[in-house]
Amino acid sequence: MVVLAALLSLLVRGVMGVQLHAGDQLNENSFDSSIQHGLWFIECYSPFCPHCKHFAPTWIELVDKMKPRQLDGLNMGQVDCIAQGDLCIRLDVDYYPQMKLYEDGKFIESYNGDKKVEAIAAYLEQKTEAYRSTHHQQQQQQQYTDPAAPATPAPVQGTPSSADDGKTHSASSTPPDTTHTTTEQPGAHPHQTLEHPSVSPKKPTTTATPTGPASTHNPTGSVVTLDKHNWHAYTNPPSNPLPIFIQFQTAWCKECRTLAPVWDQVAHLLAKDGNVAVLDCEAPENADICRAEHAVQFPSFVMYHDGTKVAYSGPKEASSMVEFARKTIATPGSLEISVREFEDTLQKKRVFFLLLHSSRTPLWIIKAVETVGKGFQGSAVILKSDSQTLYDRQELSNMKAYMLVFKESEPRAWAKLELEEDAGTGTGTVGAGERQQKLGTAIRHWMSVHSIGIQAELGPHNLHRLFNSGARKLVVLSCLSGIVTSTASNNRTSSVPAVDHSNPKALLLRDEIRLWARQWRLSQIARAVDIPIDWVWVNSEVWAEWLYDSYGITLPPPSAEDPTKSSSIIIVDPQHHVFYLRQENGRPIAFLPASVFQTLLAIEMNKLQGSLQGSLASRIAWRVQRLKHSLRMVTEPQWILFWMVVVGVAGWWYKRRAGRSGGGYGGLSSSMPATASSSSSDPKPAFATVFGLASNVPLKAD
Repeated sequence: MVVLAALLSLLVRGVMGVQLHAGDQLNENSFDSSIQHGLWFIECYSPFCPHCKHFAPTWIELVDKMKPRQLDGLNMGQVDCIAQGDLCIRLDVDYYPQMKLYEDGKFIESYNGDKKVEAIAAYLEQKTEAYRSTHHQQQQQQQYTDPAAPATPAPVQGTPSSADDGKTHSASSTPPDTTHTTTEQPGAHPHQTLEHPSVSPKKPTTTATPTGPASTHNPTGSVVTLDKHNWHAYTNPPSNPLPIFIQFQTAWCKECRTLAPVWDQVAHLLAKDGNVAVLDCEAPENADICRAEHAVQFPSFVMYHDGTKVAYSGPKEASSMVEFARKTIATPGSLEISVREFEDTLQKKRVFFLLLHSSRTPLWIIKAVETVGKGFQGSAVILKSDSQTLYDRQELSNMKAYMLVFKESEPRAWAKLELEEDAGTGTGTVGAGERQQKLGTAIRHWMSVHSIGIQAELGPHNLHRLFNSGARKLVVLSCLSGIVTSTASNNRTSSVPAVDHSNPKALLLRDEIRLWARQWRLSQIARAVDIPIDWVWVNSEVWAEWLYDSYGITLPPPSAEDPTKSSSIIIVDPQHHVFYLRQENGRPIAFLPASVFQTLLAIEMNKLQGSLQGSLASRIAWRVQRLKHSLRMVTEPQWILFWMVVVGVAGWWYKRRAGRSGGGYGGLSSSMPATASSSSSDPKPAFATVFGLASNVPLKAD
């Protein structure tokens, strides 16, 4: 087990340590505004994809080689599909790495050629030259539209005339709404005459500007030393809105000293993004701060940004830490939306979360939600609204705040989590921080349980969340054949992808099960039952080996006439490591709503016995793991104290009982005065005498 953990740690370090970044890093907020102008060649990748790591040096060399073409309007960018899952779904990313070409905000095509620097560079040279020629002709037509106009170059579209003193007012030259600003403001410099209009409106992205006081900005990239005197100046958003990445350390921590060069490198790389600091928790004057921030292990790392705190627990390498910090900064904790925007989101997104709050909601609750949102780093977006209309639609009281999850365009929330508003009346900063941390943990767990869409496709991206989350829930797994999707090779996305050469009857069966899921959820709401159920389907041909190893089933070849003959329904209880293939009457679960509903109801009422999943070896391993977990639980300090109390009480009770029974009649007789006529030949006292009764009272035994 120790060796396995060490190998896993080395694997994770190897994955996270590869340099993957080159070009502009785009996210959900900046993507649309960035690609509106110019030619954009974008790589959509995953940091865990072996092909992406193998392609990374090629991409970095390509970006460096194509830099001279920026003057011709070519831009190179990347999208991390793990952090920006919703964006990649919208972009129809089918595999990793996938490169896409955009022209002035419009998708042109995906690159499917050879993945060598020379081949891709030749392709980009051709596209850039065509783009340059087209826009050069448009510029000439714009220049000579008015014959009476002077022969000076015409201003670029969106730029003003000389009467405006060269200040740009068009929306195209306004930087996008990102989490940090830049030193170049719109209209801060006179207009430059450029050959191609695609260059002028490009947003400035080179340097970050200090939005807070000069004393709390660190442009040199050095590590800031914090103490009780400057703590609030750096971490309080009104005083300093810049993000700050803090390492809590002590002088006796050997690992802290070893990480000093790495932390210096992190500070240098994040100089334009925010501050990097250290806090010595061994110093007596900092004890209150470390206690309030729950810093008990050293070193520990926390990113503070806009009133939120996100802990880092990844590899202690500069590249991984910088990547985490930049993703956290770029990811909004939540997005405030109107009722109309809510309705649009309801139609566009398969799964999204909404914080419904009011003016009564304490700030620490909102900050707890935003902290969770930042922690997901783009993989899940939390929307928020204080609209009374949405409260009324969900039939909820605005006296409380709720976390809601919406699925498959259903206007009614699929599930809700009531947030503790009355707990916000406590006093003390430490108390509020503890409540915020506990609430954040509860929200994070709840969101993880409810993050799977209805009839989402099982794949590597959601396998862990479905079967290894440790949450109390059921999974209705539909094993379907005859469905061929564009993502069948990697099963990446949970959205409904484009389908080719699929059996129409199998598709109808999959969509019909989606309706069953909605009906069952309505039944749960009517019965006030809140057991989460994930409805997913799996390609039984692609996952045939996994289905056999996990559940011991082998399905026949796909049937074009009746797809149910080559399909199966399995109900899985991941928490207890069991699954169900049959109904309460012993018959296999059929592809009928009544059959599935009766089985779910029998499981809910504990009337059905499940089977342990996995092979014989995995079952034994699971039982051993459960035994180790139980032993670990009973040997924790609080349980040791409990057992000491139990054993002490039992020993006291046994000793007292033994003392009473051990005295017997000997104890009683010894306390009675001896008589002169007593002798060794006298008979033993009768039953009545022993219990203090008069010896002359006749008994039935006489």
